[in-house]
Amino acid sequence: MMIGSVSQKIVVSGGDHFLINIGAAALAGAAVVFFSYFCTRRIKKFSPIDAIHSGETGERYHKKGFLQLGKSHLPAVPFMALNDIFSGIKSYVSMILIFILGTLLVIIPVNTINTLRSDRLITTFNMVESDHIISQELLFNPSEDNKKKVEQKFEEVREMFDEHGIEVDVFQEIMFRTNIRKGDKRTNSLSFQGLGGVTTDEYAYLEGTPPQNPYEVALTYLTAEQIDVGIGDDVEIKVGEDTKTYTITAIHQSMNNMGEGVRFYQDAELDYDYAAGSFGMQVNYKDDLDSAALAERKALLEDLYPDATIYTPGEYIGYMIGNVAEQLANIKALILAIVLGINALVAILMVKSFITREKGEIALLKAIGFQNTPLTLWQTMRIGTVLLVSVLVGAVSSMPLSTLIITPIFRMMGAYSIEYEICAAEVYLMYPLIVLAVTAAAAFVSAQGLRKISASQISNNE
Repeated sequence: MMIGSVSQKIVVSGGDHFLINIGAAALAGAAVVFFSYFCTRRIKKFSPIDAIHSGETGERYHKKGFLQLGKSHLPAVPFMALNDIFSGIKSYVSMILIFILGTLLVIIPVNTINTLRSDRLITTFNMVESDHIISQELLFNPSEDNKKKVEQKFEEVREMFDEHGIEVDVFQEIMFRTNIRKGDKRTNSLSFQGLGGVTTDEYAYLEGTPPQNPYEVALTYLTAEQIDVGIGDDVEIKVGEDTKTYTITAIHQSMNNMGEGVRFYQDAELDYDYAAGSFGMQVNYKDDLDSAALAERKALLEDLYPDATIYTPGEYIGYMIGNVAEQLANIKALILAIVLGINALVAILMVKSFITREKGEIALLKAIGFQNTPLTLWQTMRIGTVLLVSVLVGAVSSMPLSTLIITPIFRMMGAYSIEYEICAAEVYLMYPLIVLAVTAAAAFVSAQGLRKISASQISNNE
């Protein structure tokens, strides 16, 4: 499913890789066998008498945990659950690690998807933030006055808004394919100039200051590295047949063409006969609008431009990168289902294991008056408490781990500094609650097995 969705926009290798698949499966099987062998070394410590006592010797020379029922003021069931965890934390380590990893497997993709959908991501594509974008990318002809063509289009849009009493700024990014040289090092890169009133100081830069005159430019990290230059260096840039010397004043980032980019000053004289194309036309409203008002303006634009598509900045980025975020969103549901399944199976396995090991203790508790319901809650609360701690640890560590794991992927695409879009309600509330509810429900259902234990089985307890 993942390859099928990605291959619509990205060229992937053809052919089958059965040997790799078989090797990976064999490696996974070998790892499981080795881990099982390593863990079962404890068998050497067992004696025949342990079988008679169901693994218990009846001897303990230290307190079981540090909680005391009288001083804790907790009800009996929560006290037993917490005391069991604190007194036998080693039994819960593997479960804690699995629950933490499961939480991270859900939250990290969510953070990535929300970031890819963020309106702020548009600044990493050599564009400034705007309210809406009209998908009227221009095609240029060397036989026409291309710059005048763009300005006429701006005027048409402004007049249309004036007729509806709306004040706007309209601007657009024009692309060029340029050759750049520093000494004997050369490269070519997409280059950009904003028309329509947008100025170079409105763009995002990582180092230096924006170009302030026609003979200053900003380069992306990738383009600067290719010819080994930095801020303050002079480079020769050729647009068409015209070559000029420019001073680099800033370094920025761009996800266009895996990191290419040159930013020209807005009043730099460029040969528009060699313009390669443009991005969509950006619209900024001068009045302060809330989300509902912006939605109304978008509907108005869709009526006024039936042959074009109207985007928010986040939607336009999705359009340019092939709606990868939407495809990942579909996979996110699959990941969540897998994680919930793993958590449920682990919870069932652990509860079954606990009930088998503690059969005598459960019988004793029933003999002194405990009913099935509080005993079921006791077993469930142990899993629930461990799960709650694991989910909290996973949620808190998801942000630094997202930076550690996902940022290098953005860097490969040309973005060296990414501000992640964190939806707190989704990341820290909705998904943790889903994981908690499903896993706790699985533990509760599995704990029903203790109903088959009767008080007469107390003889198995030491």
